[in-house]
Amino acid sequence: MHRAVQIVDVPPLQVDLHRELGAVAAPLRDDSTALLAGIALLVAAAVGASALALTLVATRALRSAT
Repeated sequence: MHRAVQIVDVPPLQVDLHRELGAVAAPLRDDSTALLAGIALLVAAAVGASALALTLVATRALRSAT
């Protein structure tokens, strides 16, 4: 049978931050910044997909040439 485990130490529910770190959080909540980050992520995904497609085409061309 299982014995009951007694909790002795509990981590704190709040974390102390440096005074100036709170000033960074406010600009990060700006919706326009989030929109620009989302657009940048979509562009990066499209560039990555096209690079992958070019790599696959190039390797197929090299295989067929040999």
